Amino acid sequence: MNLPERLYYPLHEAAEKLGCQIKDVIHFGATGALNISIYIRQWIETEESKFVVVYDALNVDADQGSSGDFKSIEGDSWGVHGIYKKILPEDDIAQSATFAKWFGGFFYISPSDLVDFEFNYDSEVITIHFLDTHCSEYFDGSIQLNNIKGIEIPARYICIMEDDINSINHSGEMPQPLEQTSVKRKPNHNKQSQFIKALIEIHYGITQSDNVYELMKEGSKHTPLGRMREDFENVGFRLPAGHKTVQLWLDGVDLDPLEISKSPMEISKK
Repeated sequence: MNLPERLYYPLHEAAEKLGCQIKDVIHFGATGALNISIYIRQWIETEESKFVVVYDALNVDADQGSSGDFKSIEGDSWGVHGIYKKILPEDDIAQSATFAKWFGGFFYISPSDLVDFEFNYDSEVITIHFLDTHCSEYFDGSIQLNNIKGIEIPARYICIMEDDINSINHSGEMPQPLEQTSVKRKPNHNKQSQFIKALIEIHYGITQSDNVYELMKEGSKHTPLGRMREDFENVGFRLPAGHKTVQLWLDGVDLDPLEISKSPMEISKK
């Protein structure tokens, strides 16, 4: 009988297919040699537990939709719904963040979560802090879900995609235990941030993007308005974001230099 190919394998079946023990499979995932997934039937937001959603709306590799103030994004095997922005307290480093009301499907597990599970692989649950819709963290179209406190998911839902089994690496690397304390930034992956930074430096001067507070400050009797704020007000526009948010967009973003030959031109004199 011609049976269809398997798309994924639960953890114990993946170990059998790879010819090793379950703890070996987990170790391969913790070191990045193997991409490991988990099936989440449905996670629903509560006041005590929220997931931050990080993605680039222009590059996301999935179908997007809107319903009022909420957005939804659906891939082939997953969905993130009820996406909304929320203003954060003034003392927060970011002025706003994006959250999800609910999501479900197959997601990739962060190696840092697998490190912890490797030492507790007999446990019935795995604590999840980070999820990703693509196996590569540098894929521009991916969506990341972050919950610093973590949520517990039954370990029986851990699985490995057939494609990932076939593309297992022969070597991994030492895991980074501090990964779960912060969201990884992707240098230069956001062309919008590069474009904004370039415009600021073209108009206000090189390195001015390193301290947008001075450009955006409100001013007082003793200090003038920031140059950018003044330019916005002169044409009747309100600044669409605060200096903390704009600085967060720009931090860690490098501009691509234009390669210009420095060879002197030969000028013939007649």
